[in-house]
Amino acid sequence: MRRLALIYALALHARAAVPLTYSERMAATLMVAPDVHRELPLPLEPGLASPCWRRNDTAPLQCLPVFFIAGAMLSGVGDLWARVRKHALVPMHHDALSHWWTNHPRSRAGDFATYARRFSNAATIRAVEATPGTLLGDASPASFTFMFAESLRLHVSH
Repeated sequence: MRRLALIYALALHARAAVPLTYSERMAATLMVAPDVHRELPLPLEPGLASPCWRRNDTAPLQCLPVFFIAGAMLSGVGDLWARVRKHALVPMHHDALSHWWTNHPRSRAGDFATYARRFSNAATIRAVEATPGTLLGDASPASFTFMFAESLRLHVSH
């Protein structure tokens, strides 16, 4: 019942365009994505275009995408990604086709830590450190596929 009340409160906020408080955002994140909640807050590195962080001074840099190309199956996401990745600020070293938002059985994203590692391989981190304006992207082609088996992360209600 508490979760239904929270979902109702979130819906009212969205409808009224009233920003959620920090505690409301954290409660919602804990409810629908405990793997993400465990990692928050992220101590983001200043000066980088993509959201990257270190847990401490000796920890490796980890990154997430700064932009998403989201679409439905066969909507041209793969083609658009192939064109975007030709830009000098978009490194070719990370796998953007993770299906993070769908959490589909074909997903290579896994939990939050696994997803972050997809954008934190050695070649990608070298690119980010050499060029702080580097833009990491996610181009999952099934984000808005309309079928029960898809978009599991977007439709979690447990």
